[in-house]
Amino acid sequence: MKKYIKGIALIGLLIGSYSLSLAQDCEGYYPMTEGIQFETKNYDKKNRLKSTNQHVVKEVFEKDGQTIAVVHTITTDDKGEELINTQYEVVCEGGNITVNTLKILKEKLTATLSENDSDAEANVTGTNSVMPNNMRVGQELPDSTMEMEIMAGSVKMDFGVKSFNKKVVAEETINVPAGTYDCMVVTEHTETKMMITKKTTSKLWYAKGVGLVKQEEYNKKGDLVGLTVLTNFKD
Repeated sequence: MKKYIKGIALIGLLIGSYSLSLAQDCEGYYPMTEGIQFETKNYDKKNRLKSTNQHVVKEVFEKDGQTIAVVHTITTDDKGEELINTQYEVVCEGGNITVNTLKILKEKLTATLSENDSDAEANVTGTNSVMPNNMRVGQELPDSTMEMEIMAGSVKMDFGVKSFNKKVVAEETINVPAGTYDCMVVTEHTETKMMITKKTTSKLWYAKGVGLVKQEEYNKKGDLVGLTVLTNFKD
């Protein structure tokens, strides 16, 4: 069972890394211009580096009324060892940005399991994260869910992540290593089920054309347990 848990943990890092030349209605809270490079770093409650996420917008194209950005991402641990190397799609349509995590999670989970057990099967369902291109204070944002089911012989394991109670609570200007940004501030609750249920709340800062600038994660006692910051951004 440990080998499956390890694979799920790596995919969890991928979820966290998503922690968004376009038509005007696609100028939202994610970098969707080809060639943009950006980097975020994740820290634990003691401000120790956990992992680094490097992203490059490789391609932007139009299809069936959608604007789609293909983003290549590499995640490394605190020692620089590569954990994840993959691509995902960000879709702009109808005034919203959607990060297509479900498809890539299905692919990565299947690949991870096949490396360990050819008989293992995986199923991923849920709803992708959606963010309006124009946020306003007081606005409520859609929930997102992700459920994973793994069958390995007679063993069945279920994992899931649910983000809910998403609200735009403020406008703030903040400074991070990548620079100073005018941001919309979003709060949300998250439940992660992986053997046990973990409940957290998060405060996230998003900048137009940049995406996630900063994220603070708190446990149910209100203690800071994780921090993500934008450390580099090149357009």
